[in-house]
Order: sequence, then structure tokens, then C-alpha cells
Amino acid sequence: MPQSFSTHTPRRRARKRSRTGLNLLLVDGDPALRNTLDDWARENRLHVLACDQAELDPVLSGHTVDLAVINWDAPHANAVVGALMAADREVQILAASHDDHLDHALRAVRAGCRDVIRHNASSDEWSDRLGRALDRRRADLKDRRQHEKLRRLCKRLNRVRREVTHQVDILCNDLVSAYQELAGQMQQAIQSSEYQAQLRDELDLETVIRRSLEYILEKAGPTNAAIFLPSTFDEYTLGGYINYDCTGESADILLQHLADTVAPRLAERLGPLHITDNDTLTNWLADDATYLLDSHLLAFPCRFDDEALSIVILFRDASQPFDATLIETCTGMAPIMAQSLERIIRIHHRHLPDDDAPAGFEPADEVPF
Repeated sequence: MPQSFSTHTPRRRARKRSRTGLNLLLVDGDPALRNTLDDWARENRLHVLACDQAELDPVLSGHTVDLAVINWDAPHANAVVGALMAADREVQILAASHDDHLDHALRAVRAGCRDVIRHNASSDEWSDRLGRALDRRRADLKDRRQHEKLRRLCKRLNRVRREVTHQVDILCNDLVSAYQELAGQMQQAIQSSEYQAQLRDELDLETVIRRSLEYILEKAGPTNAAIFLPSTFDEYTLGGYINYDCTGESADILLQHLADTVAPRLAERLGPLHITDNDTLTNWLADDATYLLDSHLLAFPCRFDDEALSIVILFRDASQPFDATLIETCTGMAPIMAQSLERIIRIHHRHLPDDDAPAGFEPADEVPF
């Protein structure tokens, strides 16, 4: 999802989590509310902390707070919210109040509370509201871990970049032997930049699929091609396609077959797959190879952070083989398309309410050519 990386000060690292991981803080709550929170926390394996406003700073100094329930009717409620958000901007704060007026609730939301609930709400309602807050907190913590993983990866990539730069300096001493390889790399970089320019800042999924297929058609010449998008954990659906030499009915059957059998297998690969003979095709797909016999197949997953966000498959008659230049082009396309799709997913999810955020990638309608 594109927020900045979380930063951790020495004070934050010194704070403790409960053995089960997450802490729920009650500030200025009455005993009945404390009993309700204790029951819910036990069921959800959270540790409950309780204090009044005067004890808040020591508690925040010694513990992380993931969920907080505060008495919004108290005169110092705004100060409590400010202290909690100063410790962690993403803490889930629920304001408990006896006042049902809308203005009272709006003031709590504007102050930074994520939800407002009546003190005398039923146990089921408390459980529902607290459960939603817990889900949001866990999602936020997952995002933080992913951002930290990306930060470490960037550091490693920087180290690799410095090492590569050093190797290039060495290779420059033998410029004649390195020239052909360098020229090929430059050509691939130019092609990748051309494709990247077509997708830059594009946030419409259908447009990304269409431009990608147009780019493939430009580089490969007449060919059958299809882009598949994940619909669930291990299932794929057609996002867009180019029909070069298939009849309408056979194209529908073949594309469904590719989505059901070929795309899930390609999602496990790290690089492109290029098959040029029936034996290899049969060894790779067994009985599922029937639909593609006497064809050359070139396919690649577009991966971002170890996840295949799309599968691209090209195939045509063996009399028109795919050349090595096209394989290099597809290799350069894969990370660019993956980054574009990840940006669309991230921006789209960011604008959805937490409870409505989709669990998987939602593909656009098919984009035929």
C-alpha cells in the first residue's frame, strides 16, 4: 500500500508488548467497562492496561498501545487523545460517551478517535466495534512490517548497486570485449524506458492492460497474447487478450484453459518460460499441452514483492518463433508492469474503508483486441 517507512526511536524500542503481542489501554473507564474489556481481551488474546489521565505518560513510556478506549466525557479527553497519537499516530482510539449528540461524536472524530460508542452499549456492540479496531490495527502492523522489509531490501539493493558499479569500473579496462554486452543492455534499457513511459502515473487498470498488449504487439509482431490477473489465492482470470489466428469459439476455450492450468503454474516461476517443441511442452504441461501443440510459447510472471500480480502468455505457430530479443523485452517488461499494477492496487485500496478493502486483486473487464 505508499506510505513513508515507519521510524522507531530508541524510546519506542524500549516499550513493551504483551506476550500475546497487542495491548488495549483503558483511560478513566469505570469498573463495568473494565469488565467488558477484560472479557473481550481474553477472547482475543490482548493484554489490558488501565490508568487515569495522570498516569498516562508513564504507561505510554513503558508500553506500546494498539487499541485505546477513553472516556470522551472527561474534561481532559482531548489531551488524552493527543498523548496517545503522539506515541503512535496509528493507534486505534475508541471514544466512550454517555452523550448521544452528533456534535459530541464529531468532536471526538476530529480530535483523532477512530470510533465513538455509547458507554452503555451492549456487549455484542462493544465486541463488534473492538473487533473492527483490532482488524485495522493488525493490518497497519502488517503494513509496517512490509515497509520495513522493503527498507531492508532497498539497503541491500544499494549495496549491490555499489558492487555492480565497482565491477563496471573493472570491466571498462577491457572495453572491447565488453562493448557488445553493454550495447545489448543499453538497448534493453531503452526499450524498458519506452514501456515505462507509457505506464508512468497511469492508475486505470484497463489502460495498463491495453497499453501492455499494444507494446507486446509492437515488439513481437502478429501473435496471440493474453494477460491474466489473480482473482483469488491460486486462481486467475482473463484481463485482456490479442487474438491473432484463433477462431472465436476456440479462443474462448483456450483462454479459459490457460487461466485454469497454465497461469497458476507460471505464478510460481521467477523468470520467463520459453518453449519451442512439443516434447518440452508435454513434459511441462502433461495432458494440458494438447491445446498448444505445434506452437511456440513465451510466458512470464510480473512479480512484486514475491507475489505474481499478472501472468503474460504469448503463443503462435512454430513457423513463427519468438527471438531472443523479444525474450529480453519481456524480461524488462515484467518488473515495470508489476510496479504499475502494485501502484494501482495500493492507490485503490487506500481510498476504500478498511472494512470494505478487497481481500484479493479485482481484475478489470476483459480487454480484447
